[in-house]
Amino acid sequence: MDIDHKPGCSAIAILTVLIGILFTLLQFELGVYFIFAGISILILSFGDDDENKDEDKKDPDHENLSDYRFCILVLLARVMIADGRQMKCELDVVKSAIREYYVTGKEQEAALKQFQSILNDIDKYKKYNLSEICRPINDHFKDNYFGYDNFDKSRLIEKLLEVAYADSNFAKEGLFSEESEIQIIVNCLGISSYGYEKILNFFKIKYEQEETKMNYKDTILHLLAEVMKADEKQIKCELDRVKATIRRYYLTEEEQKNALKQFQSILNDKKKSYLNKICRIVNLQFDYAAKSELIMELLAVAYADDHFDTTEESIIQEIVKNLNITSQEYKSIYILFMNKYKQGEYKYENYNEYNKNWENENKNKNSGNSKSNSNRSRSGSISVSEAYDILRVDSNASDAEIKKAYRVLAMMYHPDKFSSLGDEAVRQATESMKQINQAWDVVKEARGMR
Repeated sequence: MDIDHKPGCSAIAILTVLIGILFTLLQFELGVYFIFAGISILILSFGDDDENKDEDKKDPDHENLSDYRFCILVLLARVMIADGRQMKCELDVVKSAIREYYVTGKEQEAALKQFQSILNDIDKYKKYNLSEICRPINDHFKDNYFGYDNFDKSRLIEKLLEVAYADSNFAKEGLFSEESEIQIIVNCLGISSYGYEKILNFFKIKYEQEETKMNYKDTILHLLAEVMKADEKQIKCELDRVKATIRRYYLTEEEQKNALKQFQSILNDKKKSYLNKICRIVNLQFDYAAKSELIMELLAVAYADDHFDTTEESIIQEIVKNLNITSQEYKSIYILFMNKYKQGEYKYENYNEYNKNWENENKNKNSGNSKSNSNRSRSGSISVSEAYDILRVDSNASDAEIKKAYRVLAMMYHPDKFSSLGDEAVRQATESMKQINQAWDVVKEARGMR
């Protein structure tokens, strides 16, 4: 699809906008993309072509635009800077693209230097009409079959999408965002709307599969490492705490050894981690209760030296935010943790002792010799204000609202819901449920509820 001349360019732009409006009326998601693309092409077509051609003749780098691989580098650069940021994760994707289009190590090294040069002078390359940049690519990647979009062009669009998604934040706002930039490129490469929809859907499925390759145990190791690195101190008591967590989530000795090695590798990795990406995996696989137990494990690492550093608090707050936990919910989780922490629940040296006590309690329950833990509420270990916070309600809430809040938490923390996460997760959920029951009893007692 050549859109070099103004009349043709304007016609394509108008047609693209009309298609976008039609798709929008039909409630198709791609409608907005087409409207953005049409407007963008129309704006780009108003440039002075003759003046640009004269400048191109004076520009020694203009000759490079006849090389389709150089033009691919320009497209990668334009998508990379579309959101106004240049991030290492995006550059890593560009390097993989260079390895795909350049064969020898020498060529790859030269291409990376060219790419850096393009980035350093990106304003110049943004002045070029995208149709001109895409022409050598269109000439090189001819359609193999009439009526079908070209595989090689589709693969190029996937690479551009990989750059856009590299930071887990596909920018959608602004005329020259990553999304609209790719949409214009799609049009200039002559890829049909149906073809782009297929590419985008296929990419999203593959992207989500890649995101979920890291299982929930791996995410725990990454988040533990983030908290341990937060205060720039790596002390033995924190590592002991991590070992205890590994023993809780990894059952066999071999799994535990491998997990510890993996944790050490993560801990020694100086690369910046992407919490939003890791937390997204947690959000896909964990419900609220499981996430709350994970946050308690992170707090246990922070409190391993009996001191909650501000940097540790900051990183945990960031994790909490990325896990879509509200401040009220976090307050409840924090109090639950502190009560268990004061009882020695998260002390590494007490791990086996508490495991044994829990097993004995379960045996007693099964034999009918144990009474409900609700009587523990009279011990006064939880204050009335803490009890309200644990139940996530205000003190002026109605009795009905408090009952509803308690029932919701009781359903969330039911130990049976944690069976897929292992015995230790079930035990921790049981301990949390004890605290919730205790908070419920304290509130009932304070209000005179039955």
